[in-house]
Amino acid sequence: MSSRFQEGAIGTVFMGIGTVVAIFVSSLIAAALLLLIGNVIHNGSEKFAKYWSLIWYAGVLSSANLLIMGILIRVTQDPNGGHLGLAILTKGNPLEPLHQVASLVNIFSVWEVFVVGIGLSIFAKISRGLGIVWAFIVILVLPALIIFGIGSISGTFGG
Repeated sequence: MSSRFQEGAIGTVFMGIGTVVAIFVSSLIAAALLLLIGNVIHNGSEKFAKYWSLIWYAGVLSSANLLIMGILIRVTQDPNGGHLGLAILTKGNPLEPLHQVASLVNIFSVWEVFVVGIGLSIFAKISRGLGIVWAFIVILVLPALIIFGIGSISGTFGG
């Protein structure tokens, strides 16, 4: 019995570490993409640190989303009951790519797109509309494509 508890505890610790690493790496990639868009494509001149701080500033909105979802899951005792966006419309397995992509679209992610888009437009000196379009691609479209790609490769999507 104690070995099962240790495996569970160790698994929980590694899952927590993996989550922190994944958030850090995905933020690093998003900031690098914004730097590429702002400085290379649109001839901006800001340093990486500004794009990095923009991603972390907008990440506060994702944290608020996770906090509210956690409270809803705790109150309803239903792991599928805590969604604030389109994921509530999917009735499948939360590990399926369609459910994961649908969970990307909620009020907080839309708000995050606007925050990042406005920040990008200021840093790259482009129009707000164009900044929001680029932010939409970086914050929502690319993660959705990655989820669909991983799901297709692993066989959990479409089969």
